[in-house]
Amino acid sequence: MVDFKKMAASQNPTLRIKPDEIFDRLPKPQSFDDLHSSQAEVLDAWFANRKTKDTVIKLNTGGGKTLIGLLIALSSARELKRGALYLVDNKQLVHQVCEQARTLGIPASEYNGRGSLTADFRNGSTILVAHYQALFNGKSSFGLEGGPEAEEVSVIIIDDAHSSFDSVRSAFTVEVNASDAPDLYQKVAMLFRLSFDDIDKVSTFDDFVSGTRTAGEEVLEVPFWAWEKHRQKVARSISDFAASNKKGTPTANSISFGWDLIKDDLKYCLATLSRDRFSITPILPLVEKFPTFEEAPRRVYMSATFADESAIVRSFGCKKDDINVISPKTLAGVGRRMVLEIGAKEELRTALVEKMIALAKDKKGVVVLEPSFATAEQWKQLGIPTVKGGSEVVQAVNDLKVSKLDTPIVFANRYNGIDLPGDACRMLVVSGIPKGMSDHHKLMSKILVHSKVYARSIAQNIEQAMGRGTRGSGDYCVVALIGFDLCEWVNDNRHAVFLTPTTRAQIECGQGIMNEVKSAKDFVEVIDQGVNDDPDFAAYLSSYVADKVNDFESVDDSMLEDFALCERKALNEWRKGRSGRAVELLKQFTNSENIDNSVKGLVLRLAAQIAYSDDDVETSRELQTRANGLNRSLAKPMFSSSDSDVSLQARKIIEFISYQTRKSSDVSTKFDTDLKSLSEQCDSKEFESKLELLGKYLGASSKRCDDNGDGPDVAWVFEEEDIAFAFEAKNEKLSDNPLTKQEHGQLQVAKEWLRAQYPKMKCFAISVHPNNLAYKNASAESALVLTLNKLNELVKSIGQLIAILSHGTLNEGGRLAECEMLIDQHNLRPDQILDTRVETFIAKEQR
Repeated sequence: MVDFKKMAASQNPTLRIKPDEIFDRLPKPQSFDDLHSSQAEVLDAWFANRKTKDTVIKLNTGGGKTLIGLLIALSSARELKRGALYLVDNKQLVHQVCEQARTLGIPASEYNGRGSLTADFRNGSTILVAHYQALFNGKSSFGLEGGPEAEEVSVIIIDDAHSSFDSVRSAFTVEVNASDAPDLYQKVAMLFRLSFDDIDKVSTFDDFVSGTRTAGEEVLEVPFWAWEKHRQKVARSISDFAASNKKGTPTANSISFGWDLIKDDLKYCLATLSRDRFSITPILPLVEKFPTFEEAPRRVYMSATFADESAIVRSFGCKKDDINVISPKTLAGVGRRMVLEIGAKEELRTALVEKMIALAKDKKGVVVLEPSFATAEQWKQLGIPTVKGGSEVVQAVNDLKVSKLDTPIVFANRYNGIDLPGDACRMLVVSGIPKGMSDHHKLMSKILVHSKVYARSIAQNIEQAMGRGTRGSGDYCVVALIGFDLCEWVNDNRHAVFLTPTTRAQIECGQGIMNEVKSAKDFVEVIDQGVNDDPDFAAYLSSYVADKVNDFESVDDSMLEDFALCERKALNEWRKGRSGRAVELLKQFTNSENIDNSVKGLVLRLAAQIAYSDDDVETSRELQTRANGLNRSLAKPMFSSSDSDVSLQARKIIEFISYQTRKSSDVSTKFDTDLKSLSEQCDSKEFESKLELLGKYLGASSKRCDDNGDGPDVAWVFEEEDIAFAFEAKNEKLSDNPLTKQEHGQLQVAKEWLRAQYPKMKCFAISVHPNNLAYKNASAESALVLTLNKLNELVKSIGQLIAILSHGTLNEGGRLAECEMLIDQHNLRPDQILDTRVETFIAKEQR
């Protein structure tokens, strides 16, 4: 037997780095003959400019992008003798790419944690294939900015790059969910209630935090001036939650993987609130946090649905003029899609459902794509199940590929990462306009609903949805578009221009077909022609697309790219401390005539936030006023020059008065009724409850803490002043009884508990006591007391403040200003309470 391995080893061949030469020397299976002309064109163009840092490759679905990516990865690894990283949307695709690599004899391995970063990878001997989140997460095994030495790579290939944008933003997003972290959700949300009241959104806010399901807005943006005011308080709450070491919940995971990436950059973030979550995300992803990506000498973005480079600039911080764009004009890889618009035609919809069920029973894959789980419910009554997510998605895709399912299947908001070749999908139903599901997506959709930016986003989602059904030029399926809004959208020329020419040609071809359909019977028959790949239809479609594809005018998308570039430049200037320069860049951009008003408004809103963060309140107000005038989805500027001086204590007092107003029309009388017996003899539990309530009226975070002897009776925490009081209530003692040694010990325990809970605050343990006397062995000189008389004075002062503020007619700003004045007038700041009402005990001999 001849030892060919030995002969090959003795040959000592030169490692080729040119992709086509690498391909020629691969031990290809019979199914691979040669590179398509379009693949060869792309590889030659890349190799000639391979030293360009960022390359965008646009190629039709099924046009052989995976092979191109693998050859570029292997070429770079060989030339630079460093690892090549190939990123895809999910773990299922990781396995799929590795399988194709092994079929071709290309060395590739699946990422499975830090152990995957082997010497073979680092030396460039194997390609590492991973999902996007493997690199982009706050615990990345590849290294983070400021951490230990990061991994160096020769190239990063981002396949289906249009799918990566959400993953990258998600890496920097922290979500506090109302379902699994209700206390934290309520705590951070309530910091902003007054601000939402200022902008006339308090009813929606109250619906959100109460969990009320109502029609209307799905998400609110926290006004940037409120975010600037309270972001550190939010940070402290989230850090405390992280320190509690809770694990396994969505909130805990979000904080664990995302918080460290943004906690020092909250200034450059925006916050949103919905009934489901409180979210924090950067204005643009801070990709420089990942040195492996930032310092990679070559980065390649591949997609079938890129129409412009704006999303690349916005998500990855690329410089537009430095991007090498490779986009061969070819129909290679274009599948045969019979696109049928049904809209809201009930007769055709009924026929469609019957045909869907019949096809599925015949083991032909039938897939429905819905924008959300809520809209997917309509299929449930027809006996058509919805895949919930995660492992269920993987299982459903595998079952479709082996023709195991005998019923149609619904995927909710799954427009990426699902490949359904051949019989896995012979009928694809796209229902409704595909929209993003994250709160950031929903916010941007609301703000930019009338802009080209939004139209481009929707067009890309539609392209991705329709692309699920065919995976190559030999593949075919019927694509049914249902829903009045979706069909109107694709027929509106203002929107259609953002679809690729191939998709537009197939849609137009389908419109001609539907003009020939006169009945439900005709409709079912034409579906059969598409599902069975009728040769006459195949010939007609191919000819129609080839003739029409060059007839469509391309849209001028320079504004989209300029918008992304302007955002990225301004953010970079801001982060370098050049706020004025950032504001000027944004203002100059809005002077262009070809920019939508909604986009101008959003740009000016960012300029206003930057100016406000730099304490230029007047400029900020002016810019936000202009922004609101151009785009009513943006908040009106409800802050004043003195807003930054309004204390948290004053805001919380006004907020609590507003809360109590919903319970009683006369808050002042309610205060007197609730607290008149506080200084009188009442049982300890009632006294502690009233002391807790008094703290809330005073603007403190007030709560009872004694849990089986662990913690004080009541704690008042003043976050802004970093002062905390721990109260031990002794109101039931006789009027002349001194403080005992044991009671002093309780104070010390309470103080230590308080210090453990609030290690960065000044903590004071205070006995609420009938008098200021203490036995000598009770360390009188170090123990603090709030006598019942002094407590009564405090109640009276707070009552006077409540009476004035609850009966006044001032607007919110006026009430806050008056509240500040009254707090100082009545010595109600925490340090003033210590100076004027709290004293040390006087020692008394014990008899």
